[in-house]
Amino acid sequence: MHALFRKRSTRVLLLTLCAVFGLFLVRSYNGAVQQNGTRAVAALFGHAIYEIQQAPPGIQRVEIFLGRLKAIDSRKSPPEVQQALRNYIAAIEPSLQAARTGQSIVPYDHAIAQAKQRLVDVVRDNE
Repeated sequence: MHALFRKRSTRVLLLTLCAVFGLFLVRSYNGAVQQNGTRAVAALFGHAIYEIQQAPPGIQRVEIFLGRLKAIDSRKSPPEVQQALRNYIAAIEPSLQAARTGQSIVPYDHAIAQAKQRLVDVVRDNE
């Protein structure tokens, strides 16, 4: 048996197999981390949605909601989840600014709805 490991071809094959297995382990771990990160984003997003539904109407409600969204740590989720969350936040901010200045928020509703649907779709695809 010891003589088998003295052959260079056997050592190269064994080293290659170890490298492939190691790569498989790293990718599997990374996938699990990203999946857990996505689930955390989904849970915190769902909690923020629940809270905004329970709060009384007004600008403060949206400010608190936006603060909760910005507090979500999405660093461990896939890049597309991170981007979708950033886009949703970016869609809400102009609407909040318009509400603060007394302007109509209706022009922003479509962009907010699209960004929210994109976030939901991306999270569902990555869970």
